[in-house]
Amino acid sequence: MIRGHSKNTNCRDRHSSSPVLLAVILTGIPLAGCEVTNPGPVQDELVNDPEAHQSLVNGAGRELSVAISQIGYTGAISARELMPGGQTGAGGHSPIGQAGQLLPNEVTIHWNAAQTSRWIAENAIERFTEVLDPAAVEPSILAQAYLWAGYANRILGENMCEAVFDGGPAEPHSKYFERAEQHFSDAISTGSGEVVTAGHAGRASVRVWLGDWAGATADASQVPFDFEYLVAADDSDPDVFNDIYYSNGASPYRGYTIWMTFFNDYYVETGDPRTPWGTDPNLPLADQQLSGYGPVPWSFQLKYTSLGAPFRVSSGREMVLIRAEADLTSGNWQSAMELINRLRSSTVSDMTGEPLGNWVASTSTEAWTFLKRERSIELWLEARRFGDLRRWANAGTPGEIDWPDFESISQLFVDNPRSDCFPIPEIEVNTNPNLSG
Repeated sequence: MIRGHSKNTNCRDRHSSSPVLLAVILTGIPLAGCEVTNPGPVQDELVNDPEAHQSLVNGAGRELSVAISQIGYTGAISARELMPGGQTGAGGHSPIGQAGQLLPNEVTIHWNAAQTSRWIAENAIERFTEVLDPAAVEPSILAQAYLWAGYANRILGENMCEAVFDGGPAEPHSKYFERAEQHFSDAISTGSGEVVTAGHAGRASVRVWLGDWAGATADASQVPFDFEYLVAADDSDPDVFNDIYYSNGASPYRGYTIWMTFFNDYYVETGDPRTPWGTDPNLPLADQQLSGYGPVPWSFQLKYTSLGAPFRVSSGREMVLIRAEADLTSGNWQSAMELINRLRSSTVSDMTGEPLGNWVASTSTEAWTFLKRERSIELWLEARRFGDLRRWANAGTPGEIDWPDFESISQLFVDNPRSDCFPIPEIEVNTNPNLSG
């Protein structure tokens, strides 16, 4: 997929160990607590200097933001959180990508950003724990490295079809979650304050994938309801723009629309502030025509309203849904509905100024439908839905998915069935001897 702005590739393809030069991507991630500039590649041994430690960890956070931005946009098309507007090239996807089918030659940037975030964070951890005198490493910086490593592995596990580590063979994608669980555990034992809370939240989310519902529930219970953990985008750096906003912000791109998605009618009916969208009477149509349909009515999401809008990676509200899903898994659907409706009663409609109405279920299957719906609403455009759909399909869970009928709009969606995960990209296959041979 081509973007309207270039991406720094200094470190993206370094998936092998111990490079002579480490291209440290330096950034001012607010949660890491400092602001620095990017000097470009530096000598590997200089990264061991304590003065460089924070910047090294910030680089992992920076690349995580890029990964969420890119995977979140493309994954949202495949998961039908968004409707493609026909835009190809910059700000859009190929026609097959618009249908939701992900090809190995079109997913390089998604793979590389997430793998680079993982590699930088794990390389930092290795330096801090195996190369350097532990006394030379600030515990809060080490804890942040563990946290970013956990989230990088999580986004890979939720979205990639298979796992590959540093030039190794293809493995089940669950290996990412095993790695993430350990990193989150280390963040909890090493860190303090919000890093510990984020560690519990992150670990709860990966334990869901590992089938450890008792552990997931125990972690989720440690996270306050109003807690949020964010990773920053950067409106001063095109490489780190919030691409979900940028690609549809009419500056100049109108690459997608909310039209025909579940969220189109849902927001009109409820005013749920978690799924806001709008229109512009002066710009009624998306940039280009959708293959097999023609001009597409344009609307835009309002969850992210600037190039620098941050991405949420964990929240106390998600933890409520994890606890609800654990109850459903054990057959206690009435308790699950109480938790789901806690989210709704705490959410005030943009239209009425009143709390949202409760979902009412009379069977376990109906409760599963509402759980799936509420997760889609709560986590809209956070690079999480694609993974949820695959997880539920693989587990054979009951309940309906609010699935928009794009097939009735264009034969494009019939002829190119959507993918349920990102394949290993062509560039990785061609350069990794464990895959290309």
